[in-house]
Amino acid sequence: MIPCAAVSNAEVTLKPWRSVETQREVATLALVDNDPDEQALLESILDDNKPPLPAEASKLHYLLATPFRYPAHPPNGSRFVRPGALGMLYAANNKVTAMAESGYWQHRFNRASEGLRDTHVTLARTLFQISVAGKAIDLLKAPFSDHAGLWNQPDNYAPTHELGSAAREAGDVDLILYESVRDPEHGVNVAVVNVRAFKRRKPLASEEWHLTLQGPNVLFRRGEETIGFKFD
Repeated sequence: MIPCAAVSNAEVTLKPWRSVETQREVATLALVDNDPDEQALLESILDDNKPPLPAEASKLHYLLATPFRYPAHPPNGSRFVRPGALGMLYAANNKVTAMAESGYWQHRFNRASEGLRDTHVTLARTLFQISVAGKAIDLLKAPFSDHAGLWNQPDNYAPTHELGSAAREAGDVDLILYESVRDPEHGVNVAVVNVRAFKRRKPLASEEWHLTLQGPNVLFRRGEETIGFKFD
């Protein structure tokens, strides 16, 4: 039982960032020898084999809509979504926190994969910015901040699963703001609970980065800019 009712305690307007794998358009174009018509057919076939989008997300750009298409993976789900329930979109109030979050999870995946654990891996990443606004549960403010130890556990998602489910059931919560436990600077993350929070149907901006992982070191590079993290 969570100690606070899932009732919004803030009204916010934000332009957060999200980091994802660079999407498949370039990859599928290479598979069809750079023929755009063949690529369109291949993309259509791939789309036909995906779970259907919820109706309310159908007009969103795919980068915004995709998290709402798929259920959260077992055994742990995601921060506010139980395994098997439809996902939420997670972002961060700044690019560095978004990088820390995605870099941590890629590092964790590589560490668990015997073939990747001790290798040097470089991946293409897309950072994109979105525009959201609405009623929010801000876990950094009272009454929720009085129970920060519940929400900020690195691996125990049971309390946040309960909160996320209750927020969805309440129907009037659009966003959840919470502290990042992956970012060494403890930046603020944003979970988009309801698609009506999007103020624009497509990203405001996007940037292409390279993510390099070797052992505990996680580096994001773009031109001359490098941002690094170290995870156990």
